[in-house]
Amino acid sequence: MIKGIGVDIVSLDRLDNDTINRLSKKILSNSETEEMMNIVHPRRKKEFFGGRFSAKEAFFKALGTGVRIDFLPQITISKDQYGKPSIQLDRDAAEKLNLYDQIVHLSISHDGIFVVSMVVIEEKQKP
Repeated sequence: MIKGIGVDIVSLDRLDNDTINRLSKKILSNSETEEMMNIVHPRRKKEFFGGRFSAKEAFFKALGTGVRIDFLPQITISKDQYGKPSIQLDRDAAEKLNLYDQIVHLSISHDGIFVVSMVVIEEKQKP
């Protein structure tokens, strides 16, 4: 059963280095920050940051709680070997947001100056 759907879009033109540097500690997890610091190309850095920001906004819209700024760095957006994105929460955030019995689906797409993310949260089926 679907519990929530969230969508968010970010314009990369609104992101400059100062904005990314100022907001990264408030939005990115430690591993995301490390990964972003290894990105050399400025456009790719914008896409990375914009994608993470958009995905986390979409996640909270799907939860229906509004953005919980205190939880943003406790959420990590990563991708598997094929590039499929996923959301991981640290134990504290998962517990406080009551997400143990939920499956979170994430899609992130880039096109020109825009990044769009969609999150679907579904309840795990009980046996």
